[in-house]
Parts: sequence; structure tokens; C-alpha cells
Amino acid sequence: LLLGGNNTYLGSTSISSGALRIASDAALGAAANTVTVTAGGALELDAGPGGSPLTVARTISLQGAGVSAGGALRSLSGNNTYTGPITLSTDARIHSEVGGFIIKGGINAGAFALTIGGPGDTTVNTAPADSDRSASGASS
Repeated sequence: LLLGGNNTYLGSTSISSGALRIASDAALGAAANTVTVTAGGALELDAGPGGSPLTVARTISLQGAGVSAGGALRSLSGNNTYTGPITLSTDARIHSEVGGFIIKGGINAGAFALTIGGPGDTTVNTAPADSDRSASGASS
């Protein structure tokens, strides 16, 4: 499902199967809305060909490796930034397909492992919220 425009709905967004692709932060409704991605689901950031980089500032909870292990949080194109806090509810994967993906909002991994991968460049520009954990995988 692609949400390309701005939405104004109130409440959380749950992705439990398949991918929700967004072309703007406002596609997820009101700024206070949170996102939960459960095993088998994915939130995909897609600036599109020649599109402006996306900055997404939502609180997100991640579970699992996403659709076909391609990442529960994915940057598909452009140089995108995720500034919202990320909490892992199970082991999870973040994936960058093309371009750069910057993670800035804090990562609370708890007892779970975070894998970062994909052919794109991912930069984790934040200390884990729980300092005894660290991310693993390809990152710069």
C-alpha cells in the first residue's frame, strides 16, 4: 500500500502483514501518531525518483525482520532520515536499499538484537537508549 499524500487521521498505525510505503511523514496522519510494525510487516520510506529526502519523526515499535526478511523499517530510495524513537519488541532488522539512511531518534533495543543491512548506506547517529546493546550489520 502506498500513501503518497498527507493524511489527518488520529491514532496509531499498525502494520501486521505486507508493506506500507510512505512518501511523506504526513502520510501517517497526525504528528503524534505512533507506528507499530509486527513480524511480517514493514514501513518503507520512498522518496521516489528525484524526490526530496524524507524525514520521519514518529515513535515506532519494530518486531521481526520484515517482509521476506527485507527489513521491518526500510529506506527504498533517496537519502532519508528517521528521527523518531525506535523500540524493539523482538529482534528486528533495518534495511537501506539505495542512497543513505540516517537513524537519529534513539534506539531502545532492550534484550533484543538489531540488524542493519542492505546495499545502501545506513548511519546510526544516536546512542542506544539502553547502552548495553548495540546494532550490528553494515552501517557507516
